[in-house]
Parts: sequence; structure tokens; C-alpha cells
Amino acid sequence: MTLNAGRRPLLFGALLVVLIGGIYLHPFLYRRSVSQSSNDLHTLSNYARTHPENLTAQIAWGNALMLHGHPNEAMQVFAYAAQRWPHDARPYVGLGALAVQQHRDAIAQVNFEQAVRCDPHNALVWHLLGEVYEQRQEPVAAIHAYTKATQLAPNDEVAWRQLGVLETKRKLYAAGYSALQRATALNPNDARAQIDFGNIALVQGQLVMAQQAFTKALQLQPHDPAALIGLANTDMLLDPSPTGLAHDLSLVQQIPDSSHNAIACETLGHIYLLQRQYSLAVKSLKTAVKANPKRTTAYVLLSQAYAAMGNAQEADRAAKTYQHLLRTEGEEGATPPVGMGH
Repeated sequence: MTLNAGRRPLLFGALLVVLIGGIYLHPFLYRRSVSQSSNDLHTLSNYARTHPENLTAQIAWGNALMLHGHPNEAMQVFAYAAQRWPHDARPYVGLGALAVQQHRDAIAQVNFEQAVRCDPHNALVWHLLGEVYEQRQEPVAAIHAYTKATQLAPNDEVAWRQLGVLETKRKLYAAGYSALQRATALNPNDARAQIDFGNIALVQGQLVMAQQAFTKALQLQPHDPAALIGLANTDMLLDPSPTGLAHDLSLVQQIPDSSHNAIACETLGHIYLLQRQYSLAVKSLKTAVKANPKRTTAYVLLSQAYAAMGNAQEADRAAKTYQHLLRTEGEEGATPPVGMGH
């Protein structure tokens, strides 16, 4: 799994939940003057201006400014609140939300870190901090933040999912399996969690569990490439018969433009190798390493395919490339578990 711009709506949406929820942390201070459902900018502005001593009103105003597309004004409001109430988490969450909205992850990190210092028992802020750490490629810090989030909010299935993915990438397989199993139990209809759980179950040799997870993911998201690849790799181990391999081949062939997907090409090559179609295996595996020159497992399969064809020189070359990658890339840079990354 890799992070991309598609993660932004999830993160920002969660931030809005925090900010809107913050309006009602002290309802007895606020409910008498402004309706709980009100997000009218003029009403919130007037109330906040006439009640500068009311932090909840300031947070509501800053949130409304952000929602109505006035980030600079919102920043001023949150900065004022942070200066006046430096030990309250909410102004820093607001500033972090604005930073995320503007793709300034370093600033978001600083503000969320301050927020958890102010309120270390706020599960959602720990979750948001985890997402920022993840976005900034700081997996150890992200694991810590998601762990805190799940301890404080045991039903946060997204935090469990992301925790499991990161633990799997760090080769903490048992912990990753447990976290992703929890995520799928909390939300069986999360296709991403099913795929991630299927991947770690496959790595752990829990083939039936992996098969069930990938099958469920395909029910939720038909033709999903990662689920198709995962199911093909799982079924390949469960049923290596000619009929089974033909079915696995049909799964991978459903992936459009698979030549750019290193794992899809590697899986095709593996199937062809088991079918003893060595020329096709070599072709697919060479495409896999062209798409991702660090696919160590592809070089292992390529060496086997060349050896089966009697081409000892190329088999030796592929094996040496594999050994070179292990020496230069180390365990962290080697091939990730099946389906995790391209």
C-alpha cells in the first residue's frame, strides 16, 4: 500500500469532525445563544466577536471560516485562540486542519503534536497525527500514534487498518495480522482492509483466511487489481492443479494494462512457470523487473525459468541480481509482501 493524494479527503474529513465536535465540548456555554446546528458564518462571527473570552465560540467561528473557504481569517482566529488558551488542544487542531488543507504537512505535524501534549487522551487527535506521520513517511512515529488511537478508541477501524499496514511493512507480521484482523472484524465492508488482511494472511501462511478476505474484497470492489492478484497468489498455493492455474491466470488477465503493474506481471510469470510455459514466464518476469527493478522475488522466479529452459548463464545472472539487491537494499528495501506496492 502506498499513500497518495487520495488520502487527503479522508484526513481532512476527519479533521472537520474534530472541529465541529469541538463546538459542543462545553454546550452549556454556547447553546443558549447559538443553535447547535447553526453554521451561519455571520451568526457565528457576531457571537465570537462579542464573546472573545469564550474559547468554544472562537473554535466554532474558525471552523466556519474554514468551511466557507476563508483559510487566512480562520488561521487568525485559531492563532488568537492558541495564544490566549495555550493549554487547550482545540486551537492547535484547527491550525493543523488548515495546514493539511494547504498540504503543509510539517506545520500540521507541529500543531497536532502540540494538541496531543495538551490533550493526551484525545483518540481522534492521535489518529490525525498518525495520518500526518504516515503522509510524511515516518512509519515508526505513525505506528506509535495509531497505537495510542486504538488504545483510546478500540472501535476505530481505520486506525487499526493503517496500524496493521504499517506493521506489516515493518515486517512485524504477527502484530500486523492481529491489527488487520481487528479492522476487518470492526468493518467487514472495508475492501481496503480486506485486501490488506488478505496480504498479511498470505504472508503468514493462513491461506484459507487470505482466500476469504480477497474474495470478500472482490465482492465489494469487483475487478480490484490488488484483490485479483492476491486471490491468484493464494489459489496458486491452495490448488496448483492445471485447472486451478488456469483459473488463476484468468484472474490476473482481468487487470487492465497489467504491464505497468510489477506484481501482476510477476504473478503471471509465476503461473506460467508452474504451467511450464517458460518463454511466457520469462517474458512476464522481465516485464515485472522493468516495471520495478527491485522486485527481488521476480528475479528468483526469473532464474528458475531460465534454468528450466537450460539457459544457465541468464539463470545465474538473475540469481546474482537478486543477491546484489539483498546486499544493497537490505531487508527494508527488498520486495514487500504480495500485493503491497507496485
